[in-house]
Amino acid sequence: MAVLLLNAGSTSLKYQLFSDGGEVIKRGGSSRVKDFDQAFSQIIEELEFIGEITAIGHRVVHGGDHYQRPTIINDQVIDYLESIVNLAPLHLPFNLLGVRLAAEHWPNLPQVAVFDTAFFANLPTVAKTYALPLDLATEKHWHRYGFHGLSHAYLTQAAADELNKKLEQVNLIICHLGGGSSISAIQAGKAIDISLGWSPTAGLPMMTRCGDLDPGLLLTIIEDLPGPVNEQKINQVRDLLNKQSGLCGLCGYDDFLDILTARQHGETRAAAAFDYFVYRLVHYIGAYWAILGGKVDAIVLSGAIGAGSLDLRQALANKLSGWCSASLLAMPTNEELAMFREIKKLGL
Repeated sequence: MAVLLLNAGSTSLKYQLFSDGGEVIKRGGSSRVKDFDQAFSQIIEELEFIGEITAIGHRVVHGGDHYQRPTIINDQVIDYLESIVNLAPLHLPFNLLGVRLAAEHWPNLPQVAVFDTAFFANLPTVAKTYALPLDLATEKHWHRYGFHGLSHAYLTQAAADELNKKLEQVNLIICHLGGGSSISAIQAGKAIDISLGWSPTAGLPMMTRCGDLDPGLLLTIIEDLPGPVNEQKINQVRDLLNKQSGLCGLCGYDDFLDILTARQHGETRAAAAFDYFVYRLVHYIGAYWAILGGKVDAIVLSGAIGAGSLDLRQALANKLSGWCSASLLAMPTNEELAMFREIKKLGL
């Protein structure tokens, strides 16, 4: 009896296989995927001699306004997710691909979607709202959703355990830093703000996503690109913001390890991109420090960049040393374990 958890990101396909009691039987996958069909076939080979699998869980980056709890996947769920692909164009297509591939190989097993937006579904109104005409924004569901919720949820509990405190006792600033990056403010164990917004493009600059952008500049970008404003141009702009910008746009590298190497070799554009990323981190940490009234138990650094880069952690510590009294905790995240805990609530 085992639950297989698939975590398909924009550049990764990872899995963990859990026993019914929550022990990890096997884990694997790749963080630098170029061919998702091939990566999934490799997972099938690795699981060939494993015993009975009873359910498959999928990390789904966006549940829109319909899905905030773990949900058994059916045609209605798939149709809805396909209808909101534009909200997370770097992720939902791969999430749905994982569902399709798993259904082809295990057609009789229940598949469960666990949504990355769920952890932020109950943000305070002041943090969730955009200053747009209220009736129109309500009708169109234009508000901050927040993403990376599985990681932030797991890290909130893990940090509370590390600090030997109950969940409702901890105030944290959590930095999930990887191919996609986000920062959340956690008060009494619950999310009260998140750098990501209506889409996963907002907030920090990421490897290929621009992060925060003046909407006036966005309009100018649309006007300045050649051709009429049509679906093709909108897709061109979406591609520019999501796949050509961020740190890659600043220095030409779409992998943080390559940026670190280039920086060490004296490449000025890589060094400037690194410094910019640190600056934006400090910008958000300072804002959330103020929102939490300076009562912060720890700043948690996770993800391939946050927990994996000593250079980044040292640079950030230097910037915070003059005023930040909270400890810096470098912790690996475990989105799959967070998924398992949610799926078990369904009794599968």
